[in-house]
Amino acid sequence: RNLKLRLRYEYLNADVSDDPEPWEPDADDLAAIEEEIRAAVEREAFTHELIAGSGVYALCLVDREDRAIVRKFTKPVDADLEAHTLNGFPYFDGPATGAPVLAQSVASLECEVRQPVEVGNHTLFLGEIVNAAFLKDEETPVLRMEDTRMNYGG
Repeated sequence: RNLKLRLRYEYLNADVSDDPEPWEPDADDLAAIEEEIRAAVEREAFTHELIAGSGVYALCLVDREDRAIVRKFTKPVDADLEAHTLNGFPYFDGPATGAPVLAQSVASLECEVRQPVEVGNHTLFLGEIVNAAFLKDEETPVLRMEDTRMNYGG
């Protein structure tokens, strides 16, 4: 519950803009944060194949201090199933879904795909949160897109 509330806080604070009429979430917006996570994945990506085939995925929130980890995941992942590592970083199988969860994450959200929706060259996977857990102290600052100095182009 605390993780979902923290995500709600981060989500609401992520929509800061110069818009003179700021967005104000309604009850449906807030309920969606409580129940589901949406993941848009390019259909040509190997990740798409994995999510579509397994019907599950995990969202890992990374510590702001671990900014460099993101660069390791911009290219195809080197998975060592015996050592339980992804690009050299330890992971464990999520207890609810079996989806890989980075061991050094601040927190993770495991999701089961409830509906895939094709949008342009991506699929929007609507996933129900089936497990949420903190792996570090709840007050640990999490990495934001602007912290990475990267831009999403896909």
